[in-house]
Amino acid sequence: MSPPRRVLVAGGTGMLGRPVVRRLLEDGFSVRVLARSPQKARSLLPGAVEVASGDLARPQTLEEACRDCSALYVSVDTPPGPGFHPETEGLRNLAEAAKRSGKPRLVILSALGSSDPANAEHRWWHAREKHLAQRIARESGLPWTILEPTWLMESLPLFVRGKTFYWFSDASLSAHWIAGDDLGRLLSAALIKGSGQGEVIAVQGPKKLTMLEAASAFIAAYDPQIQVKTVPLWTFRVLGLFKSEAKELVSLLDCYSGLDEPAPAESVWRRFARPTMDVADYARYCRRTGDFPQKG
Repeated sequence: MSPPRRVLVAGGTGMLGRPVVRRLLEDGFSVRVLARSPQKARSLLPGAVEVASGDLARPQTLEEACRDCSALYVSVDTPPGPGFHPETEGLRNLAEAAKRSGKPRLVILSALGSSDPANAEHRWWHAREKHLAQRIARESGLPWTILEPTWLMESLPLFVRGKTFYWFSDASLSAHWIAGDDLGRLLSAALIKGSGQGEVIAVQGPKKLTMLEAASAFIAAYDPQIQVKTVPLWTFRVLGLFKSEAKELVSLLDCYSGLDEPAPAESVWRRFARPTMDVADYARYCRRTGDFPQKG
């Protein structure tokens, strides 16, 4: 089966969007990226990408962007604080525009476990937002697929400042880490095979690592001069009283630290695509592409 002719990507310039865009191009898709600032988007993306001017907050800009697309891939987050919610309100706007331009398949990026009904009343607003986005996708009237990845390797560089990797001495986190490129492989396979419609798909790598194990593997392959420094989590709790970024990080760790992530499903890899990158491979990918999210 030949792949759909064109995929519209919302969030294609972000740290999780860029590797997926590259993978779709390498697998033979035509890729169109929705961007509020087309000039900036073109500076971040491969030349083969078509950039469509549009804004999830402005519904009138979306129908033309969706035209002639067989699939939509939505990889956006809602920032903390009041205002427009791209992950939910923007998703609803895009789905409505898509229905007027041919009813393409809708694939959204979520997070592992977000389909749990308990998340509808979760204490952390971000978990509630992801759960609501899933409901919007299911009720969109479009053929839908929801991807629920574990921790992505692209998050590792976010803890690097200069030549130091900062982590928390009292935070317990382990995951079957997955690279954005492998997330793109699974998406590509699902679109090419036409499979996974109406499903929530867990996206995980084969090896479970703690944060410090993953950090050590990343540093060894990316830049051995980077040093790991652990600090007590309470320092960020205090900092969170004054800085929203610190508050969000603490909320994230409160949500996911100590969780016993289920083992990855071999059946998912057999149906779609087996992961190809470990953390060291991802570090070399960063060096090759220059895609170090801390700089993005």
